[in-house]
Amino acid sequence: MRRIINNPMPAKRERPDETCFLDRLRTEGGIEALKRIEAHEARKDNPHRVTTTQINAATTNDLALQEQRITAQEQKLAAHEARTDNPHKVTSAQVGAAAAREGAQNIWVRATAPTAKALGDLWFDTSINRWHYWTGTVWNIETGLERLFHCGNNPEKIYELNLDNFAVISHASSPNNWPNGIGGIINRLYHCDKDVDRTYELNPDTFAVMRSASSPDIWPEGIGGTSNRLYLCGDNTTRIYELNPDNLSTIRSVSSQSNFLRGMGGISNRLYHCCNDLNKIYELNPDTLTVVSSTSTPDTDPEGIGGISSRLYYCDSRNDRTFELNPNTLAVIRSTTSPNIWPTGIGGIK
Repeated sequence: MRRIINNPMPAKRERPDETCFLDRLRTEGGIEALKRIEAHEARKDNPHRVTTTQINAATTNDLALQEQRITAQEQKLAAHEARTDNPHKVTSAQVGAAAAREGAQNIWVRATAPTAKALGDLWFDTSINRWHYWTGTVWNIETGLERLFHCGNNPEKIYELNLDNFAVISHASSPNNWPNGIGGIINRLYHCDKDVDRTYELNPDTFAVMRSASSPDIWPEGIGGTSNRLYLCGDNTTRIYELNPDNLSTIRSVSSQSNFLRGMGGISNRLYHCCNDLNKIYELNPDTLTVVSSTSTPDTDPEGIGGISSRLYYCDSRNDRTFELNPNTLAVIRSTTSPNIWPTGIGGIK
């Protein structure tokens, strides 16, 4: 008879618990292993010998070569910028200088006067937006682009005048029936009319209207400016306005010191205004529009004032005359009979 022996399944082996694991780490060998791991993680000497190729990085030599290339390009650029021999072969026509200066060897565009190299060199002064040419001893303002304009109410016409003798060069009918002011900034001509209370930008060659807008005053009397800022005066509000030259909108305005405003205009960086009730000419600060100085008008019915870069003109309807004035003293330099028997505005592009 076979003997039956009770042989139960062996007991399941227990997993070491965390306490046992920590006990093992606390032994001398476990602590040493942890120290080695920490020391390995802290190493900055590339212990695994990873190469720049493996991580697609630039080598020290690559960076040095790139730095050399950048330095070389910077040196070339600096040398190019320092050249004054017109390396791009810029012509006077391309930059708007007078054709008579086509032979200029050097052309500068900056705010401070350069040291000239040759007779006839050109410099565009960015502080006043004016071209100058070198005479051999001084920088003279280039006058080839300056033009003088005049408007009158009998008949309603706009004129271009000779800068020196006031002879009529050309004329055309005004855009409307009461032309009252004319003047400009650099290369741009403006006009105002109080029959329809509008301001205009005109083509200086044809007098055609390029754009127009409602005047900020319903009785505009004078318009003109410095080289790059445009102003208008109005007799209804007795205010002086600075206008945006591009869209003719108002930038700001101030009250005038007069109740019968007439002319408004200036030279390169100086602004003037005349009034009819006090028979005064004022020089105004272009920024604040406050009075800098004043003097009595040459005649007793002032109508317009304005100029080109350094020459100031005035017109008066009492005896229908146009004048050139000294911009510093406002004394009369010359005068002649106006081409219109009711002159109402005078000014120029600069």
